Amino acid sequence: MPGRGRAVLARALQFAATVAVALFINHTYVDVGGTTSVRSFFGVHKVADSEDGRFRVLSHGTTLHGAERIRDANGYRSAAPRNP
Repeated sequence: MPGRGRAVLARALQFAATVAVALFINHTYVDVGGTTSVRSFFGVHKVADSEDGRFRVLSHGTTLHGAERIRDANGYRSAAPRNP
């Protein structure tokens, strides 16, 4: 019965690989409209652009954690952040 042990091991490895791929695919995904969502132990974090396209917003559930300006009022890309 040495062949049976290899078959069981092969099935176990195939199952583990399938679970690993499913978890990896479920970890990060892109929603409609360019919103990026990342699932972790702590929940789902979303990064999205505002409706006018001037800000990039980070939210977790219903909590807004912050926003950064990516375009000015004229539509030009903002400069890189500067340290004082």
